[in-house]
Amino acid sequence: TLTVNQDRGNATTDKGQRIEIPVGTHDYLSFFYVVRTFNLLPAKRSAIPMLVDGKPKTMFITAGKRETIELGEKKLSAIALSLTTDDPQSDKYQFRVWISDDRRRLPLRMTCQTELGPLKADLAIVPTAPQ
Repeated sequence: TLTVNQDRGNATTDKGQRIEIPVGTHDYLSFFYVVRTFNLLPAKRSAIPMLVDGKPKTMFITAGKRETIELGEKKLSAIALSLTTDDPQSDKYQFRVWISDDRRRLPLRMTCQTELGPLKADLAIVPTAPQ
């Protein structure tokens, strides 16, 4: 848990550790908003500053090929993204994201390798009643 003080450019963890955050650094949520503005042609690489493991890092986003993925019973066109950092083990977590290949660029799927094993999260498509 982080408490962010935008005026001072820092955050405090739930354990009281203070983290300096440079201007323009993104958190996990704002990352998905900013990636929507990138040129995501295959093999195109973009970089943004991001808070990772309580430290500002450079996150590199490399666009892969267009794919069709299944979410529930739906097949959706998606752009595969590989996310790496500027660490010596840049792909340590094998973080991958698939976003919709339309103007909304919704995050459809995320996968990564954690210390406890593989993790996969898919966007839930919840049917709604007609309005």
